[in-house]
Amino acid sequence: MKKRIIGKIKLPGQRSKNQSMNLFKNKYKNTFFQFVLPLKTVYFLFFFIYCASGSIKDSPETNICLRGDCINGFGIQEFYKAKKAIARYEGNFKNSKYDGDGFFLFENGDRYKGNFRDDMISGKGEYSYFESGDNYKGEFKDDLMDGKGIYTTKKGNRYEGMFRKGKLFGEGKLIRKDGEVFIGNFKDDLPLGKAVIKNRSGKVIFDGEFIEK
Repeated sequence: MKKRIIGKIKLPGQRSKNQSMNLFKNKYKNTFFQFVLPLKTVYFLFFFIYCASGSIKDSPETNICLRGDCINGFGIQEFYKAKKAIARYEGNFKNSKYDGDGFFLFENGDRYKGNFRDDMISGKGEYSYFESGDNYKGEFKDDLMDGKGIYTTKKGNRYEGMFRKGKLFGEGKLIRKDGEVFIGNFKDDLPLGKAVIKNRSGKVIFDGEFIEK
């Protein structure tokens, strides 16, 4: 059985400056992905968190309950900076916290629609990136991608599989827009264990194992 050592992988792709993962950019080049999936997902919801502790509601900017019940019930809340609306939440509140189904429009244009729990994105939902055009649909926990989900880039590449604490972790499938597919297991954003790569016609071009360096 063929074996590949993580760190010397000859799969397509490259890493960008911000450590975004890229899925299959060039045939068998250096690092692993050309996928635009953020590695440092502790900052995944930067505009939602605003600072290391506390939610957007705890920021120094003004927030106003436009209508409804923003304490216990359904309400619409807007956030202002220099008297200009910069963000908006529409959804359910519990004890003045986001809890239940809701929609959030971020200052940078990103959008999230789905479940909230105790002021954090948790449960099932869909997050759309305004600048990159990328999209994630699946499960979240504590503001991070966690569980089963699908991340799709604007260019049509996608990852389908498991996440843990914002990283690829467990079984997954990377599908390039030209039809080439990687099927295997991941740990902390890197392939680990048995894996198969197929071309667009379904022919196996790699059948082996990735091991830790």
